[in-house]
Amino acid sequence: MHLPQLIKAASVALLLAIAAPPVARADVQAGVAAFMAGDRVAAWRELLPLARKGDPVAQNYVGIMYAHGFGTDQDMTEAVYWYEQAAKQGFTDAQFNLGFLRFQNGNYAGAAPLLAEAAMSGVGMAQYYLARMYKEGIHFGHDDTVARTWVGRAAENGVAQAQFDYALMLAQGQGGPVDIREAYKWLAVTRAVRYPGAEQNLDILAERMAPADVQASQRAADQWVAAHPPQ
Repeated sequence: MHLPQLIKAASVALLLAIAAPPVARADVQAGVAAFMAGDRVAAWRELLPLARKGDPVAQNYVGIMYAHGFGTDQDMTEAVYWYEQAAKQGFTDAQFNLGFLRFQNGNYAGAAPLLAEAAMSGVGMAQYYLARMYKEGIHFGHDDTVARTWVGRAAENGVAQAQFDYALMLAQGQGGPVDIREAYKWLAVTRAVRYPGAEQNLDILAERMAPADVQASQRAADQWVAAHPPQ
């Protein structure tokens, strides 16, 4: 079967992991709630003392606030320090945030173990960047099979760019067998969030599929979207 030439989307940066676990203390939750509501000054006031006392959720948020200048002056040295404090306690969001900073700065050897640990703990964005490292031969050797595994996990965790990239790998048989129906499903999932390039690639794939297969893949996509409402 001759496969279509699919269209790649522009790279979309995934900047930070900010989820707080449900077991966070009430005072930490108050600071997180202020952050999510956009009251960064109140969040800073609540979270900094808790970070200094060693709370990893607060430490991660303080790192985010320093990294982006939310509620305080931007200071990447301080951001790294607070991410490191939370990461040392095994807080997976901080492991990703620190690993992502190192990835951005070209410190791939430093990024790899942090991204791998966060990926194995289920952080979708970490799974996506780990897949990229294997796909592009960054630090690890190039391995499409491993890349496909990790980008598939990130897709299941709702990372839109992973869903798009996974669809392309499935359609082109990179790292495993060609699966046009599954590729269509994931592109249809990304179309639901208006991901760039999804519509064009769906049209390309549909030309190579039976109408019944297109309908089945669309139903599978609709079911996935219904089961995974936006957080």
